[in-house]
Amino acid sequence: MENNVSIPQYTGSILSFTKIKGFKIKQGDSGMPVFDSSRKKIIGIVVAKEQKGNELFTYIFPADQVKKIITSLLKSGNYQHKALGIQGKELTYKDTYYPGVLVTEIAPESVASKILVKGDIIRKFNGETITTLHDLSISLFETTLDQNSLTLIRDSEEMIVQVNL
Repeated sequence: MENNVSIPQYTGSILSFTKIKGFKIKQGDSGMPVFDSSRKKIIGIVVAKEQKGNELFTYIFPADQVKKIITSLLKSGNYQHKALGIQGKELTYKDTYYPGVLVTEIAPESVASKILVKGDIIRKFNGETITTLHDLSISLFETTLDQNSLTLIRDSEEMIVQVNL
């Protein structure tokens, strides 16, 4: 089992999935619950499958994430994902001395428009290393805080900025 992966057809998704090798599902099984080995606890919901050669992979949406969204829907009638309002490009050590997410676009009137500039490289969110757009999306999804910190590189200088989501 591999946690916190993205599904190829959902690249850029805010969601994090668990990838299970060899778990067979049939056409129409999307939405089916997946139980732990004791068959007493739901660990997720089937969302997609992938065949690579002879290997079969199933992607599930983890139960804790489902619960977070459903709780919000029941409480307020909607679910609002926290967002910075940026577009970015992933940088690796191959690209730069500072791997992370390069800010390439900033939406007007967004949270990011008040604290980020094009060219910033986001390296950490609340102290956790960010190396991909998926990492950043998951950090935003999982945070329960209104006040968060971003560690970034601006003009070759590392700085920490506070962001209110």
